[in-house]
Amino acid sequence: MTGLEPIRGWIIDAGLAGLDEQGLLSGVGARLAAAGLPLAGITLVSDTLHPILEGHAFLWRHDEPDMAPIAYGRDYDVAGWEASPFSHLDRSGNRVLLRRLTPATDTEFNYLAGLRAEGHTGYLAVIERFGGTGLDGIGVGGMDCVYISWTTRADGGFDDRHVAAILSLTPSLALAIRSASLAGIGHTIARTYLGRDAGAQVMAGRIMRGVADRMDAVLWFSDLRDWTRISGAMPPDQVIPFLNDHVEPVVPRSTPRAATC
Repeated sequence: MTGLEPIRGWIIDAGLAGLDEQGLLSGVGARLAAAGLPLAGITLVSDTLHPILEGHAFLWRHDEPDMAPIAYGRDYDVAGWEASPFSHLDRSGNRVLLRRLTPATDTEFNYLAGLRAEGHTGYLAVIERFGGTGLDGIGVGGMDCVYISWTTRADGGFDDRHVAAILSLTPSLALAIRSASLAGIGHTIARTYLGRDAGAQVMAGRIMRGVADRMDAVLWFSDLRDWTRISGAMPPDQVIPFLNDHVEPVVPRSTPRAATC
């Protein structure tokens, strides 16, 4: 492999420039492959703070570099996640899980069996944890880490040089990803609680007291017939689901897909 410093420098510059998560992952994958690291693919998973979504998975594949991100909702496959290498890292407190894919690893994680069936020979999972995500911290929501996995089809899987190269870059990549994700979360919060236009203006810096604009608007009031009677007779834990069922046709939403890990 050639030197890694130009790649690290690119990550820092791209993070400062505000490149999004998919752009960061694709840029790193292409540059590492060009530098001689035998990468077959990268998967990055991070949680978010969103009214509907639980998080996103970002993918890069050597033979399919322009892959679209995958959003997963709060009804994601919990059992599948708990059986994954990422979840194993989370529970163990370790940072790294490295495997040369063999029949033995097929029984350890079903996910690795699928990778081996596709011709992959090596798997490296890394979790980069963040501090300051509590009420007194600088983080937002449940985004307390990012999970990144790397695969190869090279004979014998990843060697020590490959692993060292990847691990030396993941902290910089995770920091840039965190910056991009927090910016996206900020826009989501503003859009959700202030509205699309007002939220965009606030995020653009229009937060000074007394600043006002003229605008055309339509005010829409919705009500449910006999709501006082219905809500009074309904068990408390059924009130919000009932309202959600009625709001759904009025405020459509996209259906998130499940993420792989």
